[in-house]
Amino acid sequence: MILRRFTANLRRQDWTAVAVELVIVVLGVFIGLQAQEWATARAEQQRADVLLQQLRRDLDIEKFTLKMMMDYQQVTLDYAKAAIKGLESPGSVDPETWVVSAYQASQILPTQSIRATFDEMKSTGAIDLIRNVKFRTMLINYYGYDWSQGSTIKGQAPYRELVRSALPYVVQKAINASCGDINETIDVVVVTRLPKTCHIDLTDADISSAAATLRATPGFLPALTYQLSLIETNIASLPIAQQQLADVIAMAAKAAP
Repeated sequence: MILRRFTANLRRQDWTAVAVELVIVVLGVFIGLQAQEWATARAEQQRADVLLQQLRRDLDIEKFTLKMMMDYQQVTLDYAKAAIKGLESPGSVDPETWVVSAYQASQILPTQSIRATFDEMKSTGAIDLIRNVKFRTMLINYYGYDWSQGSTIKGQAPYRELVRSALPYVVQKAINASCGDINETIDVVVVTRLPKTCHIDLTDADISSAAATLRATPGFLPALTYQLSLIETNIASLPIAQQQLADVIAMAAKAAP
């Protein structure tokens, strides 16, 4: 319709009408492009809002996961200290407590950093939707080092293999039955705890025999000492990640995409 009128006006050399038609066409194109830009910007804003909510959720779960790991490490540390005390000072710890402590000091908690949303944003380029430069930088810095993949967190020290190779299976089974990991679901998070105390249903003779076996195991004390050192390293390093995460969460709470 507009093109026919425009052509007709050209033939009549009605330059005023031609100019009006041109203005209408240009204005229509401009409005169309502007509307498209607004729609694109609105879609990006909506996506950024969704991603920010997902990030906040991930960060909250990450905080929970770090605390769980810290608590677990502290319990294993207490067991390791009791085991060393009983080994270096025979008679200072009763046989049952000592055997349980020696075994529980070998416990590990496999876990992973909660980073699915961040990794998706980074791989798709959506990280740029977080326009708050400070917040974006803090996120990149925090997730740049994955605390859950640290060598002392992820690795298994020789002590674990040593104690679980030497301790009779019936004793290990009794400890796991009475004092193994306790798992419970809080919201969507599976929380794992290690009991702080433990009583096993075995005879005094079985316990004394197990204790004697462990004490006679070559390299037991050096391996246990190294295990204690690794646990202390974890307990010293985790608060650094916790503080960094707390700063990120604080920024996320007040940051807009």
